[in-house]
This record gives sequence, C-alpha cells and structure tokens, in this order.
Amino acid sequence: MEKGRLFIAMALSIAIVVGWDYFYLKPRQQELAQVNALKQQQTAQLAQEQEQKNNIQLQKISEAPKRVNINTSVIKGSINTRGLKFDDIVLLQYREKVSADSPNVRLFSKFNADQDFYFAQLKWVAKRGTETDNFVTTPADDTLWSSDSDELAQDKPVTFSWTSPEGVLFEVIVRVDEQYMLLVDTKVTNAHSTQITLADSINFVRKLTKPSDEGNVAHQGPIAVLNNTLEEVNYDKLKDEVQKSFDDSNLNWFGISDKYWLCAIAPKSEQIDAGGGSESDKQQNTKLYQYRLELSYGEYIDIPGCYKSSCTSQSITLQPGQSRVMSYHLFTGPKKVKLLDLYSQKYGINLFDRSIDFGWLYVLTKPIFTVLNFLYEYVGNFGVSILLATVLVRLLMFQLANKSYISMQKMKVLQPQIDMIKQKYAHDKVSMNKEIMLLYQKNKASPVGGCLPILVQIPVFFAIYKVLNVTIEMRQAPFFGWIKDLSMPDPLSIFNLFGLLPFTPPHYLSLGPLPLIMAITMYLQQRYNPKPTDPVQAQIMQFMPLLFLVMFKDFPAGLLIYWSWNNVLSILQQHFIIKKNKA
Repeated sequence: MEKGRLFIAMALSIAIVVGWDYFYLKPRQQELAQVNALKQQQTAQLAQEQEQKNNIQLQKISEAPKRVNINTSVIKGSINTRGLKFDDIVLLQYREKVSADSPNVRLFSKFNADQDFYFAQLKWVAKRGTETDNFVTTPADDTLWSSDSDELAQDKPVTFSWTSPEGVLFEVIVRVDEQYMLLVDTKVTNAHSTQITLADSINFVRKLTKPSDEGNVAHQGPIAVLNNTLEEVNYDKLKDEVQKSFDDSNLNWFGISDKYWLCAIAPKSEQIDAGGGSESDKQQNTKLYQYRLELSYGEYIDIPGCYKSSCTSQSITLQPGQSRVMSYHLFTGPKKVKLLDLYSQKYGINLFDRSIDFGWLYVLTKPIFTVLNFLYEYVGNFGVSILLATVLVRLLMFQLANKSYISMQKMKVLQPQIDMIKQKYAHDKVSMNKEIMLLYQKNKASPVGGCLPILVQIPVFFAIYKVLNVTIEMRQAPFFGWIKDLSMPDPLSIFNLFGLLPFTPPHYLSLGPLPLIMAITMYLQQRYNPKPTDPVQAQIMQFMPLLFLVMFKDFPAGLLIYWSWNNVLSILQQHFIIKKNKA
C-alpha cells in the first residue's frame, strides 16, 4: 500500500509538472515570443522610418535652394532660405595666412554632412495649451522661406517670410551696417482664430572635427554674458560634460568665440502691437530678457560631433490680431578692441570686449594694448610701438631701477669683504651670517634689492605676451626685415643659416636670430650684476641665458623684441649708474 501511494504521488507530481509546462509555460513563452517579435519589428520599423525622415531632412537641407547674397565692403556671403540659416560669411579684410594669395577667413560655412559646418539660426518653439487649437506650427530646419530681394547690402534690407498652416505669419527683416553687425527683426503676427503661445529660440550649430590648439592661450568655445557675468565653456569641457545649461538668466549676449573671431547675438528690444494700428497700441520694451541657455555636444540631425549653443526665451501669448517684433544684433567678425567697444557703447552690449581673452590680468593687459594701439596710430608699426612702450615702462620704473642698480653696485663693491668673512667664519655659519648682515646694514645694501625691477616687470611681461597672443590687431602685424607677423615665432633658423641653405629644419631645431639676440643681451646684462654669494646659485645664473634661449625660441616675435630691447635699456641704465657712482 505504501509503495502504491508513493507511486501515485510521484505520478501526480510528474503530471502536474508536465501539465504546467505544456498548458501554461509553453503558451506563455510563445505569447511572449510573439510580443517580443512584434516589438522588435515595430522598433525596427520606427528606426527605419526615423532614418528615412532624417535622410529626407538631410537631403532637403543639403539641396541648393534660393540664396540671398550678402555684399558689403568688409563681408560677403549668403543666407540660406532653407531653414533661414546664416551659414555663409567670409571676411574680406582678413586672410588665413600672411601671403597675398591666401584665401580670406571664413566664419560661417554651409551645411555638409561630410565636412565641418557652422551657422546661426533663428527659430521658434510653440507651446501647446490645454486646448488643442492653442498651438501653431513653427518653421523647421527644412522650411523654405521666401524673400523680397536677392541681395542684402548696407542700404538694401531683406525681408524673409513664411506662413504656417494655421495662418500665423513669421517675418524676419535683416539689415547690415557698415561693419560686421547684422540687425535682425523677427515679427510674428497671429492671424489665427485663437491665441497662440510661443518662444524665440536662437541657435549656433557647429560641427568641429578638431578644435584648434590655440585654445591653450585664448578661450575657444561657447561664451555668454548672463546677469552681467561672463560665462565661458571651452570645447573640451563641453565635450566631456555633453550638456550644460543656465536657467532663466538675464541675457546680455551669447555666441561662440574663436581666438580672433566672434559670432554672437544680443537681444535689443521687444514690441507688442495690439492690432489697433496706432502708436498708442504698441508697447516698446528694452530690458534684459530672461533666457535659458543650453550648451551641448552630440548629434545634429543624426550627424555626430556637433557643438550647439542655444538660447530660448520665456513664452509669450499672442491674442488673435496681435503681433510681436523682437530685435536682435548678430555680430560676425573680428574681435577688434575698438570695434567691440564701439558696439558695446552704441547698442548697450555689456562686457562685449570681454570676448577677447585678456585673462586674469585684464586690468593691466587692456591698458597696455591701449597704449600700443595709441602709439601705432602715430608710427604705423606695432613693432615700433612695442619699442616705444618699453621705453615708457622703463621711464615709469626709472627711480625703482636706479635704487635697485645702486644696491647691486654696492653688493659688487662689498663682494671682496663678503668673501673674507666667509673664509674667516667658514666653520661658524651663525657668526658668518651675522657679520654679513652687519656689513649690509653699515653700507645700506640689500642682497634682494636687484630683484625689484624683475618682480615689477613680470606682470608687464605676461600682459604683453597675452596681448600678442589674443588681439587680432597683432595678428599678421609686420615689423622689419624677415619679421612678417609679430604674433608668431621667429620664422628663421640658424640650422639652415637663416634661410641660405635650401631646406627647412624640423620644428625642434627652429632657432632664429631674435632668440639669440635675447639670450646675448641677457648675458651682457648679467655681466653688470654682482655674482650671487651662493656658488650653486652663481652657476645656475650662468646657464640662465641658455635656458631662456631654449624656452623662448617658440615665443611670439613681438615678445622677444620687447625682452631684448628691455635688456638693452637695462644695460644702458646700469652703465650710466656705474659711471655716475664710480667715485
């Protein structure tokens, strides 16, 4: 009986397991497999549809629709009516290289899926309300706008227009001044039967395969002034963070900055027309506007490696018959100090000159540039301006340098007595130091007195270095002879006899005349200084000219001119003091 019961229990257990598997698990697995297959099919279909949409959009954007040409004395290019993109700007007064056959500098470049591109675009973002009819279709990337003219010039504005399926009219009126500023008015007229809610969106999109290494000396990447505070995010940082945003900020201006070039946009004013037609029905508003700034790195229409800087305003509601005009200033040009200061004052663009990366020594860097530029207006050569500015710096520090050189001369006279004290107290360091200090006090000498001019000149040196590296006025500015660009290193090399031999030495062997002159003048200047009391320090000082020769060989030519001329002036001043105090 017990064996029979056990057999029945085992049979029932097997039947339950088999029945569970056959009647529940297998149908369930088949059902799940069908669901998963359907989901995969739907996902693949959606991906295929999205890819087709992207390809269609890419094809539309890549098509060559009507373009409105830009022709002024300083810029040329065109505006793409497909998506209303400012994607073609060339600077006529600047070249890529010094040579006359070098192409002009290009800022904005047309969209190309296989190459780098760069453009600005004005868009709108619709906000869907609680009712389905409180919505408007806004222009997209592939929207084809119409224009009332084929050319934009200083006295020839152009109006672009597009009407949504709901009857809302979008207009963009573009003007250009005599320099590099585009004056843009965007107008939205609600001809819809219900109210609409939308926001302005301003975008800079740039595909940049390899950012320039010039970002080591000057900021390159998205830049903005929000709440009267400068914000900078370089390309590498944005690439690491992928996305960065600033919410509800008062926007002064924003854009993308290169070493010498800037593309930026600033809101100017807002005007609401209630539809009555009289001036009393219009409300003019010229305040700072609340915008959300978004910086991102990633894809643009399925194209990777794109940087995007976008500002979106607060939403505004337009009743039927109302219109809104928003004015902007779009700058696309060189970061010239005078030009930026002019636009800052003329249009109230706060901190516009800070797009030039003067660095943390701004309070010193910009005044030095102002002096150099002032001298340039009289002598017509920035190299000569550097020489004259160096003389001015020496005159300002003349008394300090005199005291320093007199102190060094005293140290040189006292050197034999110091050597005697060291021999006398060779085994008693405490007594030796005490006697040397008494000697200094008796003769009113200081071993650190000669360091003061150097300490004062260090900030000036770095400020001039920054000016030469970041100001476009110094770019391709010639001096005399072989120096065609003060912002670049000396182009000659001693290893091909300064160009006499028909080959170009490798970069690590580039050692031109200017670094040699700087090292020689530094060595001659050291000859006038007393030797350090420490023998190790004395040996190190002997090798300083050679060390500086290696370090400075790749520095800008203008900086080497400053340092060499400063050494010459120091030698002359020291010689004068030595002769005066010889007795």
